[in-house]
Amino acid sequence: TYSVTSGPATISGAGLVGLGVLAVLLSASQAASGNYAAATATANFTVNQGTPTLTFAAIPTQTYGNAPFTVSATSLSIGAVTYSVTSGPATISGATVTLTGVGLVTLSASQAAFGNYAATTASTSFTVNPETPMLTFAAIPSKTFGDPAFAVSASSASSGAITYSVTSGPATISGATVTLTGAGTVVLGASQIANGNYAAATATTSFTVNPAVTITTSTPLPTGVVNTPYSQTLAASGGSGGYSWTTDVAGTNSLATVNLTLSLGGLVSGTPLSAATATFAATVTDSTNHSATVTFTVKITNALTITTTTLRAATTNVLYSQTLKAAGGTGLGYGWTTTGANNLATFNLTLSGAGLLSGTPTTPGTASFTAQVKDSGNNTATQVLTVQVYAPLALPAANPNTLGQATTNLAYSGTIVATGGSGSGYVFTVTGLPSDGLQNALNNGSNTLTIGGTAALTQTVTFHV
Repeated sequence: TYSVTSGPATISGAGLVGLGVLAVLLSASQAASGNYAAATATANFTVNQGTPTLTFAAIPTQTYGNAPFTVSATSLSIGAVTYSVTSGPATISGATVTLTGVGLVTLSASQAAFGNYAATTASTSFTVNPETPMLTFAAIPSKTFGDPAFAVSASSASSGAITYSVTSGPATISGATVTLTGAGTVVLGASQIANGNYAAATATTSFTVNPAVTITTSTPLPTGVVNTPYSQTLAASGGSGGYSWTTDVAGTNSLATVNLTLSLGGLVSGTPLSAATATFAATVTDSTNHSATVTFTVKITNALTITTTTLRAATTNVLYSQTLKAAGGTGLGYGWTTTGANNLATFNLTLSGAGLLSGTPTTPGTASFTAQVKDSGNNTATQVLTVQVYAPLALPAANPNTLGQATTNLAYSGTIVATGGSGSGYVFTVTGLPSDGLQNALNNGSNTLTIGGTAALTQTVTFHV
C-alpha cells in the first residue's frame, strides 16, 4: 500500500495527484507473504511550478483614426498581466491601445508568477489600415450665368493633394477656378491622393446656375389713350427671382409728362392727360443683385374716333363704295364691324373689316347702321351712320307731244317733271331757249321745269334739258 508521508500530493491506490509546489515524500508498505516478512520503503520528489499558456483575445484589423480600445490576455494563472507595444504605430497605457499610424502593430503581455504558476509571456499582432478621410467641398451658393469665374475648395484631415473636375453641367474648371458656360446644374468632383495615414478620397458637390437676368417685355409698349387708365406690367426672366424695377431721373420725368409712373413691381400705370411719347430706361434687379436694362417708349394718343360722320347717297342698281375713316387710339390695326341692329342687308350693302361700305342697292330707302372701329390696343369707337338710297334721276322720254302744242300769239305754258334722285334741290340746265318767245322759268329746286311764253312763228322749237 502507498501513502503520502508529506508534501503537496494525494494518492489513491497507485495514482498520484500533485497539489502544489514543494517536495513530496511517499511511503510504501508491503504485507508479509509466504517466506517474506512485511516491508516498507520511502521515496521523494519535487513538484515545480507550472508554466501557464497566456493567450491574447483576438484583435481585429484596425483603421487609423479608430478610438482607443482595450486588449486582454488570460491564462489559468491569476498573476498580474502587463502589456507593452513591441513594435508598430501604437502606444499602450495599461490595457488601452491608442493608434498612432498605419502598419503592423505587435503587442506583448507578461504575467507574473503566482501560486503554482510560473511567470509567462505572450504576443499578438494586428494591422492598422489607412483611414479614408471625409473630403468635403466648401458650400457653393447659386450662381447666375455671366458671373465672373470663382475658386472652389475641398478639405479633409489629410494633407494629400486635391484635384478638381467638372462631372457634368455648363462649366469648365482650371485648377480650382470654375468658369460658367451656361445655365443649369453643375456637378463638381474632387479627388485627394493617399498621404501618410490617410487613404485616397473623393467628393462631389453641385450648384445651380440661373439664366442671366433678361427683360422679356418688348418695346414699344402698347399705346395708351388720353383720359383712359393705362396699365402695363413689365416682365423679366432668369437670375434668382425677387425682381425689383427702377428707372433713372430722366425716365421718371419723361413718364411724368404723360402722367405715368413705374412701380418697384414693374407696373407702368396712370391716366394720361395729354398725347405724347414717353421714353424711359427700365432696370430690373434680382435678389442677388444681377440686373438688366431696356429702354422703352410708350405712346399716348388722343381718343379713338370715327371721323366719317356722313355718307354720300347711293343710287339703286349702281355700285356703291365708300371707305370709313378713323383717327386717334393707337393709330394701328383699325378693324371695323357693325354693332347693334342694322338694315344694310336690306339694301344689299356690307361693311368690310377694312371699313369699306359697298354693294349695289336694289331698293330705295334709308340704310342705317352703327359702325364700330377697334385699334391694336382694343380701344373702340362707334358712330351711327345712314345711307340714303335713291332711284336713278330721270327725265321723261323726248317726245313732241310731251309739252303739248303752242299756238302763235297765245300765251303758252308746259311742264317737264323729273323723277328719282333725292326728291329735292333739283337744278335744270336748259340749252336752246329762249327761242321765238319761249323760255324756261326758274324751278326753285322743285322737280318740275316750266316752259312758257308767246310764240310768234309757226315752227318746231327744239331744246335740251
